[in-house]
Amino acid sequence: MFKNRWGALLFVCLTAFGAANLIGGEDDQGVLLDAADELTQTRDEFGNRKQEFSQPDARPVLDAGSAGQSSPDEVFVGGLVPDDDLIDDARGFEPVPDVNPTPELDSAEEEGDVVLYINAD
Repeated sequence: MFKNRWGALLFVCLTAFGAANLIGGEDDQGVLLDAADELTQTRDEFGNRKQEFSQPDARPVLDAGSAGQSSPDEVFVGGLVPDDDLIDDARGFEPVPDVNPTPELDSAEEEGDVVLYINAD
């Protein structure tokens, strides 16, 4: 796997250094434990605010049986757009180039050279 022993030794040292940084030592927790503590703290904060999130707000809620229809006491504020405004007239540039992709060749180039082989026997 390795061409020489120094490359293998460097690989082992870098792997051990990376593992020590992830897991940590006696004095320091390491990256993995820091991330786990942060996730636990965030989960606890949201758990404490669970009651706040579960309270209904002032926005109207549609019933499941209404099939998305508003109740008669709600007023529709927006306006409808005419159909002509919804149709795209597709103006723009033509993506097909005006240049012929296969250029016309001169007749001399199309014919090529004639080579005669003569047997000297």
